[in-house]
Parts: sequence; structure tokens; C-alpha cells
Amino acid sequence: MVFRRFVAAFALSLFLVASWAVAQQQTAEFTGKITDSSGAAVAGAVVTISNPNHAIRVVLTTDAQGRYVAPLLPPASGYQISVSKPGFKVAVRKDLRLEVTQVAEVDIPLAVGSVAQTVTVTGAPPLLDLQTSSVGQVIPGRTITNLPLNGRSSFRLIQLTPGVTFNEGAYGQFGDVPVNSTWDSSFAINGGRSQSNQILIDGVPSTTGFFDQITTIPSIDDTQEFKVQSNNMSAEYGHYSGGVVNVTTKSGTEQLHGTVFEFLRNSALDANDFIDNEHKRPIPPFKMNQFGFAVGGPVILPKVYNGHGKTFFFADLQETRRNQGATFLATVPTDQQRQGDFSSTLDAAGKPVTIYNPFSTRTDPANPSQYIRDPFPGNKIPLSMQDPVAQKLLSYYPEPNTTGSANTDANNYISNASMVVNQDAGSARIDQNVNAMYHLFGRFGWSLTSLTQPNTYGNVATTGPGAVGTTQFHNWSFAFDNTIAFSPTLLLTLDYGWARWFQSRKTLSYGFDNGTLGFPSSLVSSITIPMFPAITVGGGYSGMAGQSYLINGNDTHSFLVSLTKIRGRQTFTLGTDVELNLINYFNVANSGGAYNFAIAQTQGPNPNVATPIAGNGIASLLLGDGSSGSIPIGSGVELRDWYYAGYIQDDARLSDKLTINLGLRYETQSPMTDRHNELNYFDPNVASPAANSEFPNLKGGLVFAGVNGNSRTVYRWNRLQFEPRIGFAYSPIPSTVIRGGFGTVYAPLELSNNAVGFSPSGGFSSSTAWNTSLNGGLTPYNLLNNPFPQGLVQPTGSSLGAGTLVGQAISVWDTNPQTPASYQWNLDIQRQLPSNTLVDIAYVANRGLHLTSNFDLNQLNPSYLSLGTGLQAQVANPFQSYVKIGPLSNAKIARRQLLLPYPQFTGVTVVNS
Repeated sequence: MVFRRFVAAFALSLFLVASWAVAQQQTAEFTGKITDSSGAAVAGAVVTISNPNHAIRVVLTTDAQGRYVAPLLPPASGYQISVSKPGFKVAVRKDLRLEVTQVAEVDIPLAVGSVAQTVTVTGAPPLLDLQTSSVGQVIPGRTITNLPLNGRSSFRLIQLTPGVTFNEGAYGQFGDVPVNSTWDSSFAINGGRSQSNQILIDGVPSTTGFFDQITTIPSIDDTQEFKVQSNNMSAEYGHYSGGVVNVTTKSGTEQLHGTVFEFLRNSALDANDFIDNEHKRPIPPFKMNQFGFAVGGPVILPKVYNGHGKTFFFADLQETRRNQGATFLATVPTDQQRQGDFSSTLDAAGKPVTIYNPFSTRTDPANPSQYIRDPFPGNKIPLSMQDPVAQKLLSYYPEPNTTGSANTDANNYISNASMVVNQDAGSARIDQNVNAMYHLFGRFGWSLTSLTQPNTYGNVATTGPGAVGTTQFHNWSFAFDNTIAFSPTLLLTLDYGWARWFQSRKTLSYGFDNGTLGFPSSLVSSITIPMFPAITVGGGYSGMAGQSYLINGNDTHSFLVSLTKIRGRQTFTLGTDVELNLINYFNVANSGGAYNFAIAQTQGPNPNVATPIAGNGIASLLLGDGSSGSIPIGSGVELRDWYYAGYIQDDARLSDKLTINLGLRYETQSPMTDRHNELNYFDPNVASPAANSEFPNLKGGLVFAGVNGNSRTVYRWNRLQFEPRIGFAYSPIPSTVIRGGFGTVYAPLELSNNAVGFSPSGGFSSSTAWNTSLNGGLTPYNLLNNPFPQGLVQPTGSSLGAGTLVGQAISVWDTNPQTPASYQWNLDIQRQLPSNTLVDIAYVANRGLHLTSNFDLNQLNPSYLSLGTGLQAQVANPFQSYVKIGPLSNAKIARRQLLLPYPQFTGVTVVNS
């Protein structure tokens, strides 16, 4: 079925390019006018464009207006333009350079004389852009090579582009190493959303997955140059809300060239940081080596094949080995607190903190509308009241090893455990000049990375990034380009691209036996993926463990067909872009259970009033009195969608001073489907089987894809997405250009607010909420030593229909999402000054609509807030007979729950709305 659809898409592409087209080009173009000494156009002049280093030779003839156009040329230096016509001297322009996507206008005057005479001019073409209206900046190869780059990631230079902002927090502790290409692609262009940009490598998309992760980034030695573009680009570009990064990689040349390198960093050359200095710790260890090679040239097999002028290769490899101690400062419980003694616990102002007994909660006799609690005598929790599981958990906390902050025990633990990165990244490219009309190349890139996060506790309970353990990132990309010149004015390109992102992690504590903590055997046997439980403690204390078990494999197959037709002063373009996106992942967060302990569980005397001198998160943990929690049973998904786009573009040179750019793009992306139909959506109008005498007309429940005649998709397909583009470039006086335009673009329909993703497979997966209290946290109910006495909610598939997961919190996709749209416009003035200096002043604007976010449908109407503590009052639960596990399985329930729009669920979170 996939093959038939791809063949159909291929046939559609061929049909659409029966007219004139060009794809998402990583190439460049020479254009210009040939005149005589009086300024009159010279028709019929022979224009030869050559580049000996790359065996390029294009021969054109000027039209009646003396103009020539040479599109689809690879960005490179060393170009030469030669013009000849009987009665005139041969004119030659040498040492010309083309940048990615550049339209370089080179006008050449001819002098009267013999063709045996030659006039040679050496110099760069004008810097002014007289042909397009988009805003952008080229990062040339010499900049990539010459500027120092910590970590040797060429994409860091994107920050040199005005209007680009990086999410610095994405780099974390390993910001100097391209550990994972997601971090280097976490940037916004001119107001667009971060990671909502199109990244093209050699003309084909290199992104994939839920959040368009870039798969491989060419190394410094492999990058020819790249251009950051935004605001009113040609209709050939789409599928973004910010901009486009267009990367071209190096190819081999007629001469064999190579380089070998090694870069070394060592902590012996570093200064200590502030935190380690303050706590009298030595400089954290740090060793980093980056080494490799790059080589390119003609393919020569002695006595077999001579590839000079025909076949070229380029290959590179970069190895990274990094070991760095990561400074980690945290707050851990003191020995007194581990024993239940909080008599020395102080707040930030140095005042004693009182611990209150949640089991003593009762109505305040002096004020029946309020509640009251008693403090523990001596501010000590008796051993008989300490939860045995909590006692075992506390033993996994490391001992304090440094002096805490003034007056408190805050920041009493420091670690310099190491983070280790091993990475192998490289590429290989072959270019073939089949004949004068046909050129092709193929490039394969890879990045294989192993990232081991620091074990800050020195055991399986390590918190934060260290709980991940080791993560594997294995990414690949492939581009195959074919360019066929039917004539100097008619050129066809056929491109195929493949991008793959694979990520896996098991967490540091994978395989941990929760029975050793004292949990009941019935719970331990129900844990599908054994790992240490995730513990969160309020009040600034460091937690324990966490993270998820993850296998995430994403593929994007791209097929682009295009044709370029030049007719006089106009360049017509029309093309298609078809992509197949595959997302396969299994992701279960905190499968050993997540347990949260807040200050509120031990605050008082009024449990509903928080003060800095009452309550402690460790005390709540020691009592086993949690604020919330859950334990999941996960399932994997195999998702697929298709992206279709077609466009037409007309770049018309109306006069020597004015160019108009007109374009229209159409694109649409199908809803995702699951190979096994394990998706669902929330229908607010479906009759609920949990209806009862109190709620006889109860509505709201899950509807399953592919069941009982339902569609395999779970959200609406947005088909009517047209993107007009209009722009101009006008030169009122020599050396000055005014450019501007307006355009509409659509971004991918983002299916999650994180890079891993979310799939609505409730019923095939499940999550059981920890029922910690029956009255909104006032008094404890199920303690940590037996958090799920009724067992876990088991996946039921689609068998229960709208009754699936009743009594639980559910997350679903929006069934009627709007594709994120962006309206972009700009006005730009360029002025070329002497010494090849360009002054560019631009105004750019980007208005985003229908941007995605998450929200809970099951929120309390604010009018009920006037009930105050009455919302915590216990009332009869009308859902008890239907719900067997979780908060809604009890005989009594807080009144607040029954006032929700969908009282049969504890939460209904809509993703991607």
C-alpha cells in the first residue's frame, strides 16, 4: 500500500511538471545583460560560463534584449564568464564566486575589435540582490573555516544572522558539543517558533519526527556554505513558520585535496567555576578530543578508470571523545531528618519550621468552616508513624558533603560526576558528470552518538539528567540529485531524500527490583518495565530517579520533481514536493511509578494556609503521605502521514530596474494513522456508559479509530492551504535596491510540545493515579507503602468504547486542529559602497496564527470558587459502581469533582490545539 501511494505521488509529480518548474534549490544562478559601448543590447552573443575546478562548462546565447540566464549552478568560487561575438573583443570576467541560492547579476560590456583580442576583468559580481525579495544571509565556507567554533558545529554560526535567536537552555551542560542535532536546530528565525524551520541539505529536507528534529549536520570540513532565509521567499519553499536554512556540502574537485586535524581541550588549562570555588572543591575533570580528516578529488582507479572531468568524490570523518565533570549542587536530607527529627530545620530567615501531623486534621472548633492540625511533639515524627518504603528510599540519598546556605541546610550536597560523550560523524559524496546535459550526485551522512549523563548520587536513584543513564542517538541522511539540461533554457531536476532519527534509552535504573524497597509483591509484579520510582519532594529538595524508557525511530522520505523554463525576461518555476513521514516509538515515563510529596501535607495549623515556617517535603515523604502520583502501563505506536505540495513561481524582469516575484504554493499534510489502529479521540457528545441517576445524560468519552466504521484518523484533514507570495526588487538609482514583499506559510501541525512526542493511545496504554486523599489533601488515604491497593488500571483496548479509562485522567489530540500559519512581510534597502561593502537595512514582520498549545477541557467553572473549602467537602460518589480503581472508586468524593464538565474523568488534556 505504501509503495502504491508513493508511485502514485511520483506519477502526480511528473504530471505537474509537464509545464515549467524548479525545486527547493541549493544551487545558484548567473544572469546579466551584454551591451556594446553605447549601452545598446547585443543579441546573439555567445556566453560561456565555466569552472575548471568542478569541470563545469555552460554555453548560452543572449536573447534579443542581450540578456542571458544560467540557473542551477553549484555554489563555488573560481567561476569565469567569457563573452564573444564577431566584431567585438572577447570579454572575460574571472574569479567570480556564487553563493547558495544567489542570483548574481553580471552585466558585461563589449568593446569593438577583433575576436582575437581579449579584455579580462577580475573581480566579484555586484553584492546587490536585484532579483529576489526575501531576507537572508549567507554563511560562506571561509567564515565556517576561519571562525573559532567551540564543538565544531557549523550551525552555531546561524547566530550571526540578524533576527535569529537560539534557545540557549537547549544546550545544557554539553553546549559545546553537537551531541544531538536537536540542540543545534533549536533556534527561531524572525519571530517564528523554535524548531519550526525547514532545514535543507543539498536541496532535500533533513528533518523528521514529531518536532522536526534535524538528523545530521554537516561538519565544518564538509560544509560548502549555507544561507539562512526568511520573509517572503519563493513559493518553492514551505513547511515552516520561521525560515529556511539551505545547506550545500562540498564536492570533490579536479585536484586532490585533504586535511587531517585534532583539537584538544583539558581541565589543566581551565579556571575553576564559582560554585566549586565557594565550596572549596577542585576543578572538575575535563578532557575533550575532536579529530578526523576530510579528502576530496577526482575518482581515479589506476589502469581502470580516470574520473578527471567526470567523477568526483568527497569524504570526511569527525570523532569526538569528551569526558567532563558536571558541577551539581543540591539539597539532600540531613541525618536528623532521615530519622524523623526536624527540631533543627530552619526556614530561609533562620526561623524554626514546625511539622504538623496530617492524620490529626479535623474541623476547627473555633471556626467550623476551617480545618486544623496538631504539631508533632518535639517536632519529631515517631518511628511507628514512619513509612517503611520511605525509610528505604531515604537511604538512597547521598550524605550531605558540604556546608549548606546560611541558616539552612539548602545546597548541602555537591557532585562533580562526569558526563561522557562519544560521537562518530561523517559523510561521503559522489558527483558524476554523465554528459554535458546530465549531472547527478549522491551524499550519505551519519552521526552515531553515545551520551552518558553524570551519576550525581553514585547509585540508581540519581536524579535529573543522570537518571537517563546512557542515551544512543543514531542518525542518518541521504540525498540523491539529478539535473538534466534539455536546453540552456529548460532544465529538469529529480531529487530523493531520506532522513532518519533513532534514539534509545533504558534509564540508569533499568531492571531495578522495587520489591527491595518494600512495595507489595502485587504492585511489583504489575510493573511492566522495572526501574527505580521517580520521587519528587517539595521545598527545594532534590528528587530521585525519574525519566522514561524510550525507543524512538523516525523516517522521512522526500521526493521532489522540478523544471526550470527561461523565456526572455521571465523565469517560470513549478514543482512538487511529496514526503512520507514514519514515526515509530515506545515511550513510557516513570514506569516504576511517580510519587510526589509536597510541603502542604505537613503544613498547619490550618492545612489550607501555607507559611514558610510550617511543613516540610521530607517529612511528608517520611510519613508516606503523597500529594499526587501515578504509574503507567505503556504501548508503542507506528504512525504515518503524507505531505503533498505544489507551487508555481514567476520571476519577471520588467525592466533593468524592476523585478517582480509572484508565486503560489499549495500544501497539505494528512492526519496521522497508526498501523494497528491504536488511536482515539475525545468526543464531548458521545453518551457515557457511566451515566447514573445523578447524571442521567452524562456525555463525553473516547472514540477509537478504525472501530465500528470509524475513520482511521482522529483529527480533521486541513486540505485548503494556499500560500500566495508577492515581492519586488527595484533599483531607482545605481548601486541602490529597494526590496519587499508579503507571503503566507504553513508550519507542520506540531503534535506535541516536546521533542519526543505524544500519541493518544489510551486504552492500549493506561495510567493509574495514586489516590492519596479523599478530601483534597487534607487527610492521607493510600500511603506510600501500599499506594495502589486496588491494583492498576489495565489496558482494555477499544473493547469498552466510551467507557475506556473512566475515572482516570486522559490526554487526547484535538479533533479539529488549525494548522499553524504565519503571515510574513518585509521591506529592505540595500546600498553598495566602494571596496565591496554592502549596507543593508531591513524591516521584517511575522504574525503567527493557530499556534499549538495544550489545555485541560475538564476545568472547574470559576463561579464555583465561591464555595471555598466547600469544594473539599465529601459527598456520595455516583461513579463508584462503575469505576473500580482510582479516586473515583471510593464511596465518597470531593464535591469539586462532581462540578467538573466531565465528572467521570479526573482530567481531559487536549494536545495540539
